[in-house]
Amino acid sequence: MVTRWVVLLAAYVAFVVYGSLVPLEFHPLPPSEAWARFQQIPFLRLGVESRADWIANGVLYVPVGFLGALVLLQRGWSRLAAAIVAIVAALGLAVAVEYAQLFFPPRTVSLNDLLAEAIGSVAGAVAAAVVWPMRARWQPLQQAGAGWLHHHGLALYAGAYLAYSLFPYDFLISGAELSEKLASGNWGWWLADGDGRWLVTVARLGVEVLLAAPLGTWLAARRPSGSMRPSASFGAGLAIGLAIELTQLLLASGVTQGASVLARAVGVAVGAGLWVHRAAWSPARVRATVLRAAPWVLPVYLLVLLGVNGWFSCSWASCAVSSVGTWATSPCSRGSSARSSSCSRRWPAMAFGTSTRPSSPPASWRPRGSSRSQRGWAASSVESWWLRRRRSGSGTWPSNCAAAVPLRAE
Repeated sequence: MVTRWVVLLAAYVAFVVYGSLVPLEFHPLPPSEAWARFQQIPFLRLGVESRADWIANGVLYVPVGFLGALVLLQRGWSRLAAAIVAIVAALGLAVAVEYAQLFFPPRTVSLNDLLAEAIGSVAGAVAAAVVWPMRARWQPLQQAGAGWLHHHGLALYAGAYLAYSLFPYDFLISGAELSEKLASGNWGWWLADGDGRWLVTVARLGVEVLLAAPLGTWLAARRPSGSMRPSASFGAGLAIGLAIELTQLLLASGVTQGASVLARAVGVAVGAGLWVHRAAWSPARVRATVLRAAPWVLPVYLLVLLGVNGWFSCSWASCAVSSVGTWATSPCSRGSSARSSSCSRRWPAMAFGTSTRPSSPPASWRPRGSSRSQRGWAASSVESWWLRRRRSGSGTWPSNCAAAVPLRAE
């Protein structure tokens, strides 16, 4: 019987295989030569700049072991047998993927990857065996369905927010690494070293405010009175922001800055305030407010979008030329020791399966504007559809602009 857990396991395994082989640049090798190379894969001496990738490899295989053991447990297997078989199957997948990477030269094959994937597989399978006896507690959750999620959604968001803030968990493990981190530009009392574009900095801080707002809503909702004073919510936000930023100071890829502490405090205060005044914001009022504000907010959003994409920082010709070489000079490029949170936050999902970053990214990874052809037929088809709607007069002008301008920016 094919259960949803089997489907989920198959989908995740497909995701792992695909993500481990991108950019899918296949180069044929004779089987004898491929096997000889595989028998000689090295154990690399990784520096702190590669720790994030190594940990990401391990995290990637935790769901493989967990879901594999869970599928077997549902079929009546004992916990020990299910865990062992799931671990062996996950390790088989890891070895097969590493072997397949030999046929995709941009990928790096090493024993370090196999070690990380083995640790992740074992952790996932053991976790499934441990929580399986508690499955009786899951039944009320499955029966409650959307109601339970509605009641606990903010708590789940808070946990996910904290987990993401510290990902990829590449903690510093020596005083020398901490000294190197303090000597780098990845921290600052107000702002850490960035790309120098104030608009990008403001946009990032704005995103931090928005992401922290649900935390304030969660804190206010947990109080017996159902409300929270602005000073109390702002102070809680400062404490949360300070704890996260100080912890990121101990991460090799983390960026610590005082402005982010303040942004999180503002976000928590805004979220708590929205919860306190939630009765005044019915769905109908929210919809009416959004419709009234859209004609004024949309032009500002489009200008910010163009500015973040660099339209106002250089001429079009120089931007088009310089963007092609952005990858080579980026801190995220291969061999670079200047790691930042923007690297670890932006690239880890695409870099799993390798302990070093590919020497050149696939077309879908490259910075915006690096290749006009990468838009492909999909973007061209959408633009053609938009032009037809514009000529026929259908649709509203905000949606037309929203569809056209980002495509033109790309």
